Amino acid sequence: MEVFDDQLLNQQDFSVSVQRALTGGGVVLPYSGWLGHDNVGDEIVFGLLCHLLQRALDANRAPLFRDVKLPHLLEEFDWSPIKAAVLGGGSTIDKFYIRPIVPALEAGLPIFCFAAGFQNDFDLIEDERRMIGLLSGARFGSVRGTATKQVLEQIAGPSPLEVIVDGGFLAPLFYPPAPPPPGPLPRMAINLLDLEYARAPVLELMAAYKHAFEFVLLPFDPPTLAGLAELRAAAPADCRVHLETDFTNYTTLLSWYAASDLSLNMKLHASVLSSAVGTPPLGWGGGRKMDEYFSSIGSDAFRIRSFEVDELQQAVERVKHQKPNYAISMQALLGKTFQAHLSTVESFLHGAGLTSALAAPGGAVQVTGIRAIDCGFILLTRAG
Repeated sequence: MEVFDDQLLNQQDFSVSVQRALTGGGVVLPYSGWLGHDNVGDEIVFGLLCHLLQRALDANRAPLFRDVKLPHLLEEFDWSPIKAAVLGGGSTIDKFYIRPIVPALEAGLPIFCFAAGFQNDFDLIEDERRMIGLLSGARFGSVRGTATKQVLEQIAGPSPLEVIVDGGFLAPLFYPPAPPPPGPLPRMAINLLDLEYARAPVLELMAAYKHAFEFVLLPFDPPTLAGLAELRAAAPADCRVHLETDFTNYTTLLSWYAASDLSLNMKLHASVLSSAVGTPPLGWGGGRKMDEYFSSIGSDAFRIRSFEVDELQQAVERVKHQKPNYAISMQALLGKTFQAHLSTVESFLHGAGLTSALAAPGGAVQVTGIRAIDCGFILLTRAG
């Protein structure tokens, strides 16, 4: 996990930090995304973009991270000194995330999209289409799949944004998993979203494989922690079950995925992190965004939609011996994905004029990520 300051920033501290960055010749990048809600998928993508920016600007430093538990910061933000903005990773091609950066879009500022995705499984209303249409001016960055790019181009016109695997796939490069802890049985990692449908088939699955697997329950936010705690309490008494409560520790999560033979996931980024460390994921349920991710990594066969326990067990049988070959293919994809994302970041820094803005004497550049509620801010400053 990122190491945030022990003391939270208040409104005055936040304002001072931004002002110091601007007056000191630095750059402030407002970031629109689902932050501040302890959702691992969205939080880790923000951290990974900060790491990519730091790598592009100065490979010998690590980003700094601060936390400010304040809402509506983009709504009250003074955009006049801002040179560019970021539409964060995740399912951010949506009016909820585009609306806060409308001032930047209307001013024609460079917008960087970090493997942004479209997930709406329903028909769009006019306001949603109008908001997405504003992204016609976004010319730096990427979307996370061909389905997203098709939707974007249908609404906003031809787009220069590249198609690159979800940014969360880069996690092992910056949060390397620790050596897996020893265990008497192979492991199956499980992440659930909706217990109403998943509880019965998963309990049957656990009973069927209780002598074959230890089950590691990996939540990705407070609601999934509560659901998995309930599942653990209901698990057959003779099952080996571990519930990981420290779900905001990215290295710990990745270590559990690396130590597992396969994973069963209802949250998108649970499958992203599992595949990133070479563990075959079964993407269970979900809609467009899950389909798009598995297609982007060439693992369509690992998508399951049925809640019938027989089909779930058949899926487990299909993948439980595939880890060695799967890990090799994912390692190759990881290297390609890193280079592709780094290239888009470098193109953005140069194309938006940010590299030259930071080029004056004064030391190496320091990247600081400030996480707020429903948004963030990335400060690029000369370290002095």
